[in-house]
Amino acid sequence: SKKGSSDGLLAVMDGGPKLRKWYGHVSSVGAPGAERPDPPPGGGDAKRGADDTPEPSRQDVLKAWDKQPRRATLVTDVDTALGEAIVVQLIVAKQPVVATGLPADVCASRFGPYVTAADAADLKDESETAYLLRKGVRAVICCGEPGALPAAAAKDGTVKHVVVVGSCGKAGVFDAVFGGEDGRRKDPKRAEAFVKAFEACGGAEVPALTVVRPGTVRPGLGGKAVAFSQGGGGDGGAINLEDAAECVVRCLGAPPKKGVLTFDAVETSGQRRSWKALFGELAA
Repeated sequence: SKKGSSDGLLAVMDGGPKLRKWYGHVSSVGAPGAERPDPPPGGGDAKRGADDTPEPSRQDVLKAWDKQPRRATLVTDVDTALGEAIVVQLIVAKQPVVATGLPADVCASRFGPYVTAADAADLKDESETAYLLRKGVRAVICCGEPGALPAAAAKDGTVKHVVVVGSCGKAGVFDAVFGGEDGRRKDPKRAEAFVKAFEACGGAEVPALTVVRPGTVRPGLGGKAVAFSQGGGGDGGAINLEDAAECVVRCLGAPPKKGVLTFDAVETSGQRRSWKALFGELAA
């Protein structure tokens, strides 16, 4: 069930920093007994092999995928620091990942067998994006330009949750050019594209939508006290990379029941609170 899947993800993450030693070790993630998605027929889009077996058609590939439960999270722009950190958090939580932003060979060397690379260029075309989502994607974390994702996700019918990663604070005129990763994520049009697409599509099958806006992301380990706020009236703040990534992944376990959930997340000097308590006070 949707609730069970979310609870399971959070239960694994609550294991703490010790789980991070799993990353990169074959004997950990994907260990005996760990559930892993079934491979698609012929590797999804298999090419002709030595026996000259014809490549399966897209229709055949999708029919095979549709028989399996969707488990993967699509993460875009994993060539960014925050995108990569989000993938690591998902690996820690034993969640299968589809990633865009890195070539397949680089993705394999960086993340091992736990992540499937997809072509970022496919996100520019709605039909290609729809094809990508059909191949096992249950949730989406958008760290960059949305491209055709809003329309494709709205019409998919099976994608359950979309998380748009923004950046809190007021957007400047030159942020997209000189503001680095944080500046590019401040563009409000990214989240607006999903809101408009979901409203235009309507219906019960439209995914839940969360817009999480971390403060300025700086290098650093997690475990700091984090505060959430809503309303967008603040001047921003900062947050360590690992805390920002975990916050984004935690959103998958707290989808809004209706409406759009939008909030900022920054480091605070106050007392550290549980993620459950922080999310429990948010209103869609």
